[in-house]
Amino acid sequence: MNKKLVIRLLGALLLIEAACMVPSLLIALIYRDPEDAPAIVWSILLMLAFGLPMHLLPRGDTAQNLHAKDGFAVVGLGWIMMSVFGGLPFYFSHLLPTFVDAVFESVSGFTTTGASVLTDFERPLHGVIFWRSFTHWIGGMGVLVLTLALVPKLTGRTAYLVKAESPGPSLSKIAPKLADSSKILYIIYTVLTLLMFIVPVLLVGLSVFMAVFFNKIFPQREKTAAIAHRTGGYLASENSLEGLDEAESHGCYGSETDVQRTLDGHYVINHDTDFARLTGEKRKPSEMTLEEIMDLKIRDTTGHGGLLSVPTLEEMPDHSKGKVKLFLELKGETADRDMADDGVKAVKERDMVDEVALISLDYDVIDYAEQMYPEMETSVLIFGAVGDVTNLNCDMIIMEEEMASVASTVRKIHDAGKKAGVWTVNTERAMRKFLDSEADMVITDDILMANEVQKELDERADYDILKDRSPDLWFY
Repeated sequence: MNKKLVIRLLGALLLIEAACMVPSLLIALIYRDPEDAPAIVWSILLMLAFGLPMHLLPRGDTAQNLHAKDGFAVVGLGWIMMSVFGGLPFYFSHLLPTFVDAVFESVSGFTTTGASVLTDFERPLHGVIFWRSFTHWIGGMGVLVLTLALVPKLTGRTAYLVKAESPGPSLSKIAPKLADSSKILYIIYTVLTLLMFIVPVLLVGLSVFMAVFFNKIFPQREKTAAIAHRTGGYLASENSLEGLDEAESHGCYGSETDVQRTLDGHYVINHDTDFARLTGEKRKPSEMTLEEIMDLKIRDTTGHGGLLSVPTLEEMPDHSKGKVKLFLELKGETADRDMADDGVKAVKERDMVDEVALISLDYDVIDYAEQMYPEMETSVLIFGAVGDVTNLNCDMIIMEEEMASVASTVRKIHDAGKKAGVWTVNTERAMRKFLDSEADMVITDDILMANEVQKELDERADYDILKDRSPDLWFY
C-alpha cells in the first residue's frame, strides 16, 4: 500500500473540510453568537494543524500510483476522520453534551441519514446549525467526489478511489475523466440547490437563514398546559369546589389552590393572609379554629351574590380526583414541614400521588418534601432569583412572567430535567407568548382566553408560525 499517498489524500480531505466550514464561520460572525464563532475557529485550526503536514508529506518516487487497497484505505479512514473532525463544532459550542453525540451528529450529516440527537435547534448558534445542514449537503454527493472535483491532480488513477465509495460492481461516468464527471455533477447539484434556495427567499419573503432552517428551527412543540388559578380562575368563585368542576369542563390540565393551617391544626383553603376580603373576618386562619371557620360565609367572587363555605384540604382532593391535577400551594406563615407531611398523608390516603403536586414560595418546605417524598411532584414558586435556579431540589420551577420571558432560563430548567411553568398569565399578549413557548404550563385566571388563544395557535399556517416566533428573521 502507498502509505504516503494515502496520508496525503487524507490531509487533502481535512483541508477541504476546513474550507467547507468557512461559510459557517462567516454566518457565526454575522450573527455575533458568543459561543458560535470560537467553536468553528478552533475546529478549523485543528483541521489545518493535522491536514497541512499530512498533505505536504513528500511524494516519493511512487507517490502517484494509487491501487485498490489504497482507495479502500482512503475511503474508510477518510470517513472516520471527516466524521470526527466534523463533530468538533457541536462539541466545542456545547450544543451537544458529549463528544460521542457530536460525532454521531456529524456522521448523520455526511451519510445523509437524518438521524439526530439534537433537540435544541433554537439556541443562538447560527453558524453551528448551518454546519449541521451543510454536512448533509456535502454528503448528498459524497465527500470523496467533492475531493476529486476540487483536487483532481492528487493522483492519476482516481477510479479506485471512486469505486471504493460507490455502490455496485461497475463504475459509470459522464465524462472521459472522473475529475470532469465530478465537476459536472457538482455544477448540477449546486444549481439545483440555489434554485431551491432562491424560491422561498424571493417568492415567500423569508430571510436567508430561515429559508435554510425552517423545519429545524420550528419543530412541533408539545402544547403548554393551562392551570386554573385558585381552582377555576374567573369561571367560579375563587378557591371553590365549583372551580374544580369549571376547570375540568374547560379542558384545564390542573387547578391551583391555597392551603393554610388553622389554630387547632386542621387545614382550610384560603388565599389571603386573613378572611377580611371575602368574609369581613379580620382574623387569620391560624387564629381561628376549624369550627369557627366553618361558620364563615364567603362572598362569591364571580359577582353572582351567592355565599359559600370555606373548603377544607380534604374536600379538594376528594372533589378533584379523576378530573384535574391539583396543585396544592402550601401557603403563608403556616407553611412548614408539618404541613407538607399532613398534605402528603391526605394525598396518599386517597391514592392520588399522581394527581397532586405540592408547590410553595417557601423553598425549605419544598426541599423537605422532595427529600422525604420523592414520589410526589414538587415545585418552587419564584418571583425572582439570583444564581442558578436549576440547582433547586424540586421537580418543577414556576416563575413569574418577567423571569420566564428569558428563553434560556426555560431551556436550562429543561436541561436540568425539570419542568418550567409561568404564573400568573392574564393578558392576551402574555398568553399568546407563553402558550407558544417552551414552558410546560401556565397558571391563569382567564381560562376562556387561554382556550381561545390556544385554538388560534393550533390553526396557524407555517407562515404565521414563522412570523410569531421569529419576527427578527424577516426582511420586513
